[in-house]
Amino acid sequence: MSYYAPPSTAGRRSSRTWLLIVATIVALAVGLVVGHWVFPSSTSSAPQATQPGASTAPTSGAVGGPHGPAKIVQGVPSGYSHDQAGAATAGVNAVQLVLNIAHGQADSATASKTWTASNADEAARKVLATAPDASSDNQTSKVPASTRVTAYSDASATVEIWVLSVGSTSGVGGTTAAADWSTHTVRLTWENGDWKVSSLRASKGPKPGDGSPAPVTTPLTNGLYTYYIN
Repeated sequence: MSYYAPPSTAGRRSSRTWLLIVATIVALAVGLVVGHWVFPSSTSSAPQATQPGASTAPTSGAVGGPHGPAKIVQGVPSGYSHDQAGAATAGVNAVQLVLNIAHGQADSATASKTWTASNADEAARKVLATAPDASSDNQTSKVPASTRVTAYSDASATVEIWVLSVGSTSGVGGTTAAADWSTHTVRLTWENGDWKVSSLRASKGPKPGDGSPAPVTTPLTNGLYTYYIN
């Protein structure tokens, strides 16, 4: 199953902001119930998360999170620490980056050059290099709810991210939001001093309350969600 959503047009940015607010509220509520929502703690040295709807992914500039990203160029983050926390942060950001490329908020050429590992599969290469389709009216927003590193070595890592997706639908009475849950698996390779994407996969669920176990997580206090969430 692919999780790569087509882009929205510039005229729908206000609607995407509304969708993010809805997604954040839903994810916080559900996450509190199942015990898996992990924003940076108040005792962490990481900067606090910004409010929903605020600009947190500048086109270019230094960022300097404790485990990354160190900078953002043309909407594309880079610069992660060579450890499990850095890999986890890169995995979450990779999921966010794919959607931002599709929505025209990150430059696909920069993303392809910055994030594609030498051993990347064809699907990963394509999604990191594909320019957005301006004719699409898709307005999906994705909020990472939890994450874990399932495999790690100095050369590679596998990160699993549990994601809440919210998309808009139009009908009688106006536009409404529909939520869906999925688990994203990102394989990363350490190359040229940074984590690069080798493959991206997604599968449906688990949905809170359906009886399936949610991904097992441990609290992360390295600012995963601070810098690069739209």
